Amino acid sequence: MGARSVLGMTQTRGTATPTTRIRPTTLTLALAAGALLLSAGGGAVAGTMVTGAQIKDNTVASADVRNKSLRTKDLAPATVTQLKGRTGAPGAPGRPGVARAYAYVHDTEVTKQSGGITVAHEGTGFYCVTVPGVSSADRVAMLSLNFSTSASQPVTNGSQAMVETSDSCVAPAFGVVTLRRTFPDADTTELAPYDQDFNIVIP
Repeated sequence: MGARSVLGMTQTRGTATPTTRIRPTTLTLALAAGALLLSAGGGAVAGTMVTGAQIKDNTVASADVRNKSLRTKDLAPATVTQLKGRTGAPGAPGRPGVARAYAYVHDTEVTKQSGGITVAHEGTGFYCVTVPGVSSADRVAMLSLNFSTSASQPVTNGSQAMVETSDSCVAPAFGVVTLRRTFPDADTTELAPYDQDFNIVIP
């Protein structure tokens, strides 16, 4: 008598033997599919990665580099040094300065100046200043004292320092006279030449 299956049971000659049927679940299928994808993807990445050892020298061209992606840190120091443009054209001349010449006279000598200026000490408080290319005949001088070394005394009835232009020098020299005003008593004032440091500027 042949065997036949009835409701999941295999029956042979009157004896029923149960059989087990394994049905794949959704979770099992998902895990299997994920493992397949990971293995396939990993193989694809590993198979397409290119290293520097695989690139032949002088084969990477400009078209292979993304525009504006390279930085100076990607270049050799010597190359960065060479990244310098040509010298541009000279700019327009600047406006003339406000002073043609200047000088500082200390202890009857020129100690600071714009260049070429000389001074002659003609007597106590009198100076003749010569400025190259400039004449007192058509220019005026601006004068000021150095009050840190002048005869001025910031006290009651203290002496006062003064500086003025003078006609005692022959053009083109500029005449300068430095003075000191004193107050011997409440009713007396005296003004006399007195050597002092001064600045001279020729506009």
